[in-house]
Amino acid sequence: MQLVSLGIGIVLLLVAGAVLLSGYLHQGSHNQTSGSTGELQRFENAAAKGDAVAMNNLGLIYFEGRNVARNEKLARQWFEKAAAAGNTSAMNNLGLTYEHPDTPGENPDYQQARSWFEKAVSAGDASAMFHLGVMYEEAEGVARNYQIARRLYEKAAQAGNADAQQRLQQLPR
Repeated sequence: MQLVSLGIGIVLLLVAGAVLLSGYLHQGSHNQTSGSTGELQRFENAAAKGDAVAMNNLGLIYFEGRNVARNEKLARQWFEKAAAAGNTSAMNNLGLTYEHPDTPGENPDYQQARSWFEKAVSAGDASAMFHLGVMYEEAEGVARNYQIARRLYEKAAQAGNADAQQRLQQLPR
């Protein structure tokens, strides 16, 4: 009976993690990406013309499985294309997929996550500032450093990131 409860608890934890991660992924535009077939085709057409926001939105559609088979590998490919085209939201999204992989058996790759967050931070992405701050606060692949976390949270908060504002209030001095 304990194994069944433990198994259910693990499944719930995995589902909660996926929901949390999808909530942090960035669209990088004000457009909603419902993933309808017509919308998917429009994004594919725009991406073929070099539209980095469309590439990032395709990554989101495949990551979340919106009217398509969920495919984290394909999502990362679209995020990488968008990041190569300069889309900072895609850089942040790549960091998140490496920090919190959703593929069974895949472990976090904190080095890759940090690298993508740092690229997005260099380009001024407030969400990446927040996520890199979390890595330093929680010692995820880096030495715990509250001073660096605080600086990153402050920059993100100044850019309007509410999560960073909340973390700043709770961060030890």
